[in-house]
Amino acid sequence: MNLIEIDLCAKLPEGFAFVDIETRKTDVPSSFYHLLPSGYSMKRRWQCFLIGLALDDKLFLAYGDEAEILEWFSEKVAGRKVVYISRNGFDEHILGGTFTNARSPKMKKPGPWPHCRQTMTWLRISPKDVYGFSDRPLDIESKEVPEAWDAGKKEIVLIHCLRDVFEGFWALEDAHDVRLPEILSDPNNEIYQKWKPK
Repeated sequence: MNLIEIDLCAKLPEGFAFVDIETRKTDVPSSFYHLLPSGYSMKRRWQCFLIGLALDDKLFLAYGDEAEILEWFSEKVAGRKVVYISRNGFDEHILGGTFTNARSPKMKKPGPWPHCRQTMTWLRISPKDVYGFSDRPLDIESKEVPEAWDAGKKEIVLIHCLRDVFEGFWALEDAHDVRLPEILSDPNNEIYQKWKPK
């Protein structure tokens, strides 16, 4: 597993962890069978290959072996409320191993692939409840992330994930009125801004 650690220069609200994941499609094991509402069996799944995680006064970017980064993540967030931005619970269900696709219900139990095995407390914030992201510098479209990563453009994907984690800070402020240290409340803070694409 590869791990980048960034000092936030301020402490995040106690008891919270902020997460964003990056994923790509991969085949499910040939022995696995799950029938989707469309009538077709599930042949592909979303694999987590990068996790951005912020807690206390650190932000981490972990990537590499899926099982290793999920185990690391599970240990880090134990006992915390995990904050993420999503319309449909994507991150939570991917990490829990139960996501199928955007148009189908999640599975009742995880598939036979790496997933977080412990029960977690999730706080999903809808994008419609989040404001103030218009100043985000251009990095890469979310739909282009898997191809960029596989093409070796890791830096731009890491920047994208880091910025998504920062948006989780602001989402918590906007939607739940949890105050952040001033340095982390501003999209123009130097930590956020220094991670610009070259």
